[in-house]
Amino acid sequence: MNRLLSAFFVIVVSGLLSVILVSPAVSQEKAALRVSEGDICIDVVDHSCVGVNEQFPPEAGRLYCLSRILGATDDTYVTHVWYFGETERARVKLEVRSGNWRTYSSKLILPREIGQWRVDILGPGGNLLQEIPFEIRPQK
Repeated sequence: MNRLLSAFFVIVVSGLLSVILVSPAVSQEKAALRVSEGDICIDVVDHSCVGVNEQFPPEAGRLYCLSRILGATDDTYVTHVWYFGETERARVKLEVRSGNWRTYSSKLILPREIGQWRVDILGPGGNLLQEIPFEIRPQK
């Protein structure tokens, strides 16, 4: 009877260990997703930002957020969330199809929307990968 209990204990412990050891690997894989570049600009040409800045005039119009995502091992996605102050103004889900992927979203900024803006880049689980602040303000 002791041998039967010992064998049962070994099987249960082995099963638990395999779950414990496999789960962190999956978590680490998702945690490996990161932003190596994140910029706000006035245009995107050939997957590169043109007119990168942290301050833009009210008449800037459409702005772009370009992000370079590293570490994906399977097709996945990131989300660009555009905020004016603390108010969410746009949410764009973007595909990531390789371990080194550039993607972008855009937002039309109205001339009256003067103040602090930011784009949060979120991973597939909603975790914040990077925050990119910028400002709309009249030029002096």
